[in-house]
Amino acid sequence: MTKEDFNFSYHVKVRYSEVDHQGIVYNSHYLEYADETAVAYLKEINFDLLEYSKKHKGDFHAVKTTLEYFNALGPEEEIDVYIKVGRIGNSSLTFHIEIYSNKTNELTTKCELIWVYVNQETRKSEKLPEELINKIKKFQSIEK
Repeated sequence: MTKEDFNFSYHVKVRYSEVDHQGIVYNSHYLEYADETAVAYLKEINFDLLEYSKKHKGDFHAVKTTLEYFNALGPEEEIDVYIKVGRIGNSSLTFHIEIYSNKTNELTTKCELIWVYVNQETRKSEKLPEELINKIKKFQSIEK
């Protein structure tokens, strides 16, 4: 994919505490960038996850994440995290995420993040909220 394949990005500045003794971002922080960006994406499409979760007793659980690293990121580097929903399942969303360095404009990391919508009382998966599906389809111009 290229940046043009996405219609949302989230800007992040690498913090000193995210860098390990090798002088690069420690691997677990890439998952934080992905998760923060997914939540920002929901805000962008006007889906208030916190409010919806309180009202309907449902929330998302990350069930699978994959990361592919191409270039390391360093301290105080500024990045843009691009995201789109690649698949809408019955109870799941699959996000495709790419992280680009602003310094080099190069792709540094690809991520796939799968969230499952779960009833917080029963801890069982549930059908995705129709409201959310409709907002994603409208935002990404998906016709089905």
